[in-house]
Amino acid sequence: MSGFFQRLRRAANRLFVSNSQKKPWSQWRLPLRLELLEDRSLPSTFLVSNLNDAGAGSLRNAIIQANTAAGADTVNFKAGLSGTITLTTGQIDITDALVVNGPGATTLKVSGNNASRIFNVVTRGGQSVTINGLTLTKGNGTGQSSAEVDVKEGGAIIASGVNLTIQNSVLTGNTAGGEGGAIYLNGAEGSSSLTINRCTISNNRVTVSEQGGGIAVGQGGKVTILNSTLSGNVTGGEGGAVGIHGNSNVTIQNSTISGNMASNEGGGVWESFSTLTILNSTIFRNQAIDGGGINLEGGTVTLQNTIVAGNTDDGGPNDIRTSSGATLNARFCLIQTVPPGTINGTNVGNIFNRDPLLGPLQNNGGPTFTHALLAGSPALDAGDPKFAPPPGFDQRGSPFVRVFNGRVDIGAFEFQPVGGAFGRRWNR
Repeated sequence: MSGFFQRLRRAANRLFVSNSQKKPWSQWRLPLRLELLEDRSLPSTFLVSNLNDAGAGSLRNAIIQANTAAGADTVNFKAGLSGTITLTTGQIDITDALVVNGPGATTLKVSGNNASRIFNVVTRGGQSVTINGLTLTKGNGTGQSSAEVDVKEGGAIIASGVNLTIQNSVLTGNTAGGEGGAIYLNGAEGSSSLTINRCTISNNRVTVSEQGGGIAVGQGGKVTILNSTLSGNVTGGEGGAVGIHGNSNVTIQNSTISGNMASNEGGGVWESFSTLTILNSTIFRNQAIDGGGINLEGGTVTLQNTIVAGNTDDGGPNDIRTSSGATLNARFCLIQTVPPGTINGTNVGNIFNRDPLLGPLQNNGGPTFTHALLAGSPALDAGDPKFAPPPGFDQRGSPFVRVFNGRVDIGAFEFQPVGGAFGRRWNR
C-alpha cells in the first residue's frame, strides 16, 4: 500500500471515535441505502434547418417537439439560415418553458402572411419563454383562436400565464381586430409578465376602437420596456404605442415613443388606474384626440429624466392629459406643453415650454432608432444631478454612456462624441 493510502487509513481510524474506544476503519460497517432521486429532466435543444411552415426541420415542428419535452428547452437555427418563414397553417402555440434563439432580426423573419397571428404563448404557473433575434411581421390576430383570451387580440403575439421576454427583435406590420397590434399580454391569467429589451415595435395597427396599437397590457399585467423604440403604431381607440389597463404595473426606461397615433386618447401611452413609471425616455410627436403624448385615467404615474414634447391633440399642442383622479409626479423632465395643474404630485427640477431641439428619428448608433439631442438643447446636462448608473448606457447601449459630461441628459439619448469619449465628432 502506498504511503498516501496508509496515511489516509490512519486518519480515518482517528476520525471514527466512539464514546469509550476507537475502532479501526476495517471494523466499521456502513449500511448501504438506495434513495430515489427527485425527478430531473434535462432540457433539450431543437434545430430549425429550413424555412418551411411545417414538417421536419421547420420552426413549427421544433416548437411542437419542445412543447412535449420536459424542462426548459431551446430552439436554435441552422448556421447560415436566412430569409422568411411564412406561416400557412396558422399560429404557432408555445405551451412550455422555451428559448427561441433567432439568428438576428435582420437575418430571419417570421410572417403571419396577413392571415394568422404568429405566436400564441400560453403556459401555466408563469413559466419563462424568451424570443430572441427575430423579426415578426404580417401577423393578423383577427379571428385566430386562443383558448385563453379574446380571439382578436394580439397581431403578432398573445401571451398568457407566462413570463415572456422579447429581445433583440423587430415587430412590425402586424394587425389586430382587438387590443394589441403587435402584442397582447393577458394580465388576468395567472402570473403574466412581459419584458421587452433592445426591440423595435413599429407600424403595427389596431383596426377597431381598442387599446394598444403596439402593445396592450391586460388588467393586472406587469411590463418592462427597456432600450427600445415604439414608432408609427396606430389604434382606432386609446394608446397609439402602449395601452395599459387597470391594476397593471409598467416601467418604460431608456426608450423612445415617437410618431404613434390614437383616434381617441393617448397618442403615445394610455394608462388607466395602474402604476406607470417612465425613466430616461423620449416621448415625441405622437397624436391623439386627447393627450397627444400621454393620457392618464387614474392611477399613479412617475416621470423622471424624460422628454415629453411635440405631441398634439385636437386642442393643439398638448403633451399630457390627466383625468379621473390620476396622480402625476415629474422630476427633472422636459415637458414642452402641459396644462396648469396637470402635475399634481412631485414637481421638481422640470423644464417647461421649451423646444427640446431633437433630430429626426434615425440610426444614431445602437440597434434601435433614436432622436438625437442637438447642440444647444435645453435637455443637455439637465437631468437629475443625483442620478448614477445603472443603467450605464443610453438607449443605444455600449459604448454610449448614460452620463457623459458629469450630469445625465434628459431623454433616451445622451449627447457625446460618436464612438465614446475619444470619438472625432459629436452627435448632433
